[in-house]
Amino acid sequence: MIAFLLPKFDLPCARRLASDDLGCSILGRLPDTLVIGVCQDGRTTTVSNAADTSEASTFKYLLKLVDAKVHWQIEFRSITFLVPSRPVSDSQALTQLEGCHILYFCGFNPRGMPSALAQVFQTPTKIQASLVVTLQRKVGRDEMIFIGTCGGAMISGAMFSGPVINDGGPFQCLDFFKGISLRYLPCRLPKDIPMPQETGDEMYMGSGVGTIIQWPVSDSLALIPKQAVCFVATKNAGTRQGWPEWAKHNTTCVQALLTQRDDMLHSQSQSLRVPVLSRVDLMWWRKASMADVEASPSLIDPVVPRGSGAASSTEIAPVLSSDSLCL
Repeated sequence: MIAFLLPKFDLPCARRLASDDLGCSILGRLPDTLVIGVCQDGRTTTVSNAADTSEASTFKYLLKLVDAKVHWQIEFRSITFLVPSRPVSDSQALTQLEGCHILYFCGFNPRGMPSALAQVFQTPTKIQASLVVTLQRKVGRDEMIFIGTCGGAMISGAMFSGPVINDGGPFQCLDFFKGISLRYLPCRLPKDIPMPQETGDEMYMGSGVGTIIQWPVSDSLALIPKQAVCFVATKNAGTRQGWPEWAKHNTTCVQALLTQRDDMLHSQSQSLRVPVLSRVDLMWWRKASMADVEASPSLIDPVVPRGSGAASSTEIAPVLSSDSLCL
């Protein structure tokens, strides 16, 4: 599982990402021909063509910084979970994530998630639930990288703790981190943010610091370490505000939280000898119609290990066997 959780995604943040060892290593492993899905479901005003978004320009800039020698060929694809409220057929909805190497979830005000997006998590249609399960599966099996900004980053956690426009919270979200939520406190200096802890079920993100999480699930990826790094994402390095010190402390806390959760789930899995699903996993599998899953091959892609001669074009890394759903 690889996730970039960012307070914003602009040119200064891109420069910081490209100069971070972990971020540069992850992005440098991407194929030179790739598909980036852009989801604007949290925005009140959207751009019809994903290639015309400001994020598309930032991605091009970022990848050039990562490796200027590569001739990057990027397809930007609009992704939406707001079906059938938008004119997308069932088949299109269920296949729109196919081939994506990255899903970028655009930011929205963390103080108020649009009610239409909240319904995807609270009372989803069968197609919406199937889409969420597909995204969880692809990110969880290292087949896709998740990048979220601001409110779009918060939905990566187990629970969304911010309010919802015309509704209330908290409620269950994507749960990439198996029971750990992401709390984003914007427009505050480090001294005004609760000190992150190494125990519990909540990670923190500040307006000047982003987090990169590389938590591979496959035993065959033993040479790729499990890492979590927080980096200063602001233009002037935020030294006067105290962001470097906060980022260093938060790196230790995020790493500890993920390791503890990993160890706990692994221990449970070994003792029960069955896959360990969090309550959020179980909720989404209940919401997703198995009829939808059976009707769409895109939801159950064949797992093809590297070196088999038939590797999928979407494959970023080998996936874990189906008997484990731990981090």
